[in-house]
Amino acid sequence: MFPLSRLPFRTADKSPKFTALVAKDAGCGGDLLKPYEKCMMALPWQSVLAGAVKAETDLLVEAGQFLSLFQPYSPTVGTPELKVQPMVGFLNGASLDVPTVMGAVTQEGLIFVYEAFPAKPVSRVEEDALLALIFGVDHVEEVLKQYPRDPNSKDMRNHTAPIVTDALFHCPIRHIALRLAQQQKNGSRPAGDLWAYRFDHVLSFGSKFWGTGPSAICVGNVCHGEELPLVFQPPLAQINGSYSSEEMALSKSMQQYWANFANDADPNGSNGLSSSASSAVGAGNDVRVLRMRGGGCWRGPSSRRRMRA
Repeated sequence: MFPLSRLPFRTADKSPKFTALVAKDAGCGGDLLKPYEKCMMALPWQSVLAGAVKAETDLLVEAGQFLSLFQPYSPTVGTPELKVQPMVGFLNGASLDVPTVMGAVTQEGLIFVYEAFPAKPVSRVEEDALLALIFGVDHVEEVLKQYPRDPNSKDMRNHTAPIVTDALFHCPIRHIALRLAQQQKNGSRPAGDLWAYRFDHVLSFGSKFWGTGPSAICVGNVCHGEELPLVFQPPLAQINGSYSSEEMALSKSMQQYWANFANDADPNGSNGLSSSASSAVGAGNDVRVLRMRGGGCWRGPSSRRRMRA
């Protein structure tokens, strides 16, 4: 089995080099020997974002840490605030013993793949190279056995996307949840303070929310960040959109879960305001997942399709 992947944070020795590249691409020199913070602080946010987006395409600056390109800004590992990668901390028991909610949307990796390769289809050779960067050359064949290719497809982006989704989001979440659940069973972690969710609702206003360009692939799908409009429920007049009645009901449920968790450290709430959120500890040491879709939320076992802990 190939090593479990995850989206790593930059380390203390790598982070300054990438930050300097962002500053350079934003027009602030980016010389490690000369301070550029004042220049960056004076830039409009659009220029800073443009510099970050451009830096994300530089494969050489992140040699050996290709996945870091997907997140230009992140906490830095190897500092007093974050001594190890978060996933390592969860798995070795070094994480803080606090109530935890973790989850993901259905197709987390889709938009990242299309933003990384927006202009043209990805060939099989190119996908092989990408998988080698993520998993290592020795594990490409094993990944492809788990995720067979469509022999008639000439564009591998839709094939790569679920691999990225599972490897960077679904599998790590499941793996961590199972490890924390095991810690609960052996008494090293309090029982009942772990929950998991899966958001799989397709936005009714998706075409207006995602617009054109690479992100248009998300229309009709459930991409990274798609749950946020229902969590915060911003007005949609600016994009000439509106929430459906099902989305209003789902939004109310989601907001209640988050508010309950913030107030009571339990999505269900101390006063029993909601009873749908299930603990992530299930029979047989499985993980039960709260599924969020239009009309409300319901409980069910997590899917094992193409997922291995």
